[in-house]
Amino acid sequence: MTNLLNEFKEFFPMANAIIEKRSTLPILTHIAVVGGKMMATDLEHRVEMPIDYAGEFTMDNKMLSTLVKGKHDSINVEQTIGEESHYDRDKRKTIKTPISKMTLLIDGKQKVEYKSKPLSEYPAGGKATKFRNIGQWDAEMVNYLLDLTQFVSKDELKPSLMGVSFVQDDMKVTLCATDGHRLKRVRRIPIKSHQVFNGIITPIAIKFIAMFMGKNSVAVAVNDTHMRFTLGNGVALFYRVIAERYVDYKSVFPKRESFRGTFRIERKALLDALKSGKEYANSTTHQIGLHIDKDGAVARIWSEDIETDIKWETEIPVKHEGDGITIGYNLFYLSGLLKSLDSEYVKFKYQSAVSAAIITGDDKRVDMLLMPIRLND
Repeated sequence: MTNLLNEFKEFFPMANAIIEKRSTLPILTHIAVVGGKMMATDLEHRVEMPIDYAGEFTMDNKMLSTLVKGKHDSINVEQTIGEESHYDRDKRKTIKTPISKMTLLIDGKQKVEYKSKPLSEYPAGGKATKFRNIGQWDAEMVNYLLDLTQFVSKDELKPSLMGVSFVQDDMKVTLCATDGHRLKRVRRIPIKSHQVFNGIITPIAIKFIAMFMGKNSVAVAVNDTHMRFTLGNGVALFYRVIAERYVDYKSVFPKRESFRGTFRIERKALLDALKSGKEYANSTTHQIGLHIDKDGAVARIWSEDIETDIKWETEIPVKHEGDGITIGYNLFYLSGLLKSLDSEYVKFKYQSAVSAAIITGDDKRVDMLLMPIRLND
């Protein structure tokens, strides 16, 4: 028997981050132990952790959860290979299939027995092809990626927007995420690599890396179909890249000469106003209005619900240049962008009430776009 308690405890949170809670394929709710590795997959992502164990079996993740949450000192694993017979009416003969019977001896007292699902049912990892190393991701890179996950689309009809765009060239990286209503871009992130790469990374992969990388950097490699992220402890996450081109987001950024005005406003004051205005806004449109006169020094901000005939408004000082503006935004989209910045003040650059505004803070590498919505007449 082999004591796998520590391996189970280390691997369970990783498996939990990958395994879908409601899978249409029962085998995907299981971990597999094969080839000296513990693994879990949702078909698009696959995590592998090296272990010192030569046996092969599967285990339901719910059972794994029960085992690791118990206050145990040891979980010894014993495997017995047997056969199971059934009569095949089409072939008119008895078919024998190998089965793996598992015995778990817990703390030397309790015994759990179950039949492992055949490893032949477990999804194969795909044909191994050579990976090309593209560099090391440090905490700064991963934190930028993690922040952008909140802006990816959840629309399965637009798979390219369901991840973060990652473009690496000339030892610099540009990241971008958008759901079609708001967009955030981070440029000129340094990376110690001359490799060129252009891909889309899912929130699941990014959150997994952020959760388990610790204080180490992450080694990143790619081939024609997959990305591989290797953590400092040898754990590897494989991700099947999205086979789509990312949208040409550069074309939607307004040219500098097209701006009709700008204003600078205290970020916290604007967030507080949005929080108050939310209580009076229409629950369907989540509309917030903003108006600045041509020579104005304050922004008038309001929300209203025409169904209940309730209107709320307030004023916030601004530093304004250019034409006046009256524009509407979805307050949740605007709040999300503002919360993702770490700046005392934010700057809005605008063309018109029907064009996207550019929002920036103190970090010159970061800029954001927000599409307006039509205000009530």
